[in-house]
Amino acid sequence: MKAFVFASFFLILVGCSGSNQKEIESEPRKGIIDRSIDFHFEDKNPNFSFLFRDRSFSIDYSPEKFEYTSTYADSLGAHLRVLNNYGYLEYLDGEQVVLSVKDSLSHSESVNSVSYFNLLPLVLKEPAVQAEELGLEEIDSKAYHKIQVSFAQKGGGSDFQDVYYYWFDTLDYSMDYLAYSFVVNGGGTRFRKAENFRKVNGIGVQDYLNYKGPASPDSLKYISDLYKNNKLPLLSEIRVSGIKVNR
Repeated sequence: MKAFVFASFFLILVGCSGSNQKEIESEPRKGIIDRSIDFHFEDKNPNFSFLFRDRSFSIDYSPEKFEYTSTYADSLGAHLRVLNNYGYLEYLDGEQVVLSVKDSLSHSESVNSVSYFNLLPLVLKEPAVQAEELGLEEIDSKAYHKIQVSFAQKGGGSDFQDVYYYWFDTLDYSMDYLAYSFVVNGGGTRFRKAENFRKVNGIGVQDYLNYKGPASPDSLKYISDLYKNNKLPLLSEIRVSGIKVNR
């Protein structure tokens, strides 16, 4: 799972003319990705909260700083997890919890992972992102721009070796599918289909059907073919609810 833990995420990119096809081909982030960001996020500095798997998350994003939080309650009490530019802190019933390095990294990556997927494609402006256009592909009878995203080691987070594919609608530039490979926990691949897209005060939110791909990271190259041939088992449904925009 891609995680930009303890790293500064964001870079403001210069926009490009939509009529310049050569520029789109040479730098996807100045064309296809920027157009998708415009489709999904009218507000480029989103501040919102939502519910996911019985936990409440909040995202406060700007190009200069960020803060992500997760809150939940269990038999131990009320938990608050906070990840921002300065690092990661965790609280139990208002008292700071001292964590091991391993637990701190694991918990912060969990908060960051949920936040990351709910900020797509906005976080593809991150300077460590290395985007490459792979041409057009048809999925479910629609044409998509297919873009591969890898990450520079510097600023790319602890999982900089992960590779992502994104499929952007050629008409409205919505991000309808994504897939990724990962090396942690033995490695593997995932394929996600977006559904139930909705706009809440300028912020695009969508759910996903999450499919399990083969264990080999190299299978990412043909994972969309497996999906189209109904050879990917459905692993989970990713649903967010209770979206509230805080400004």
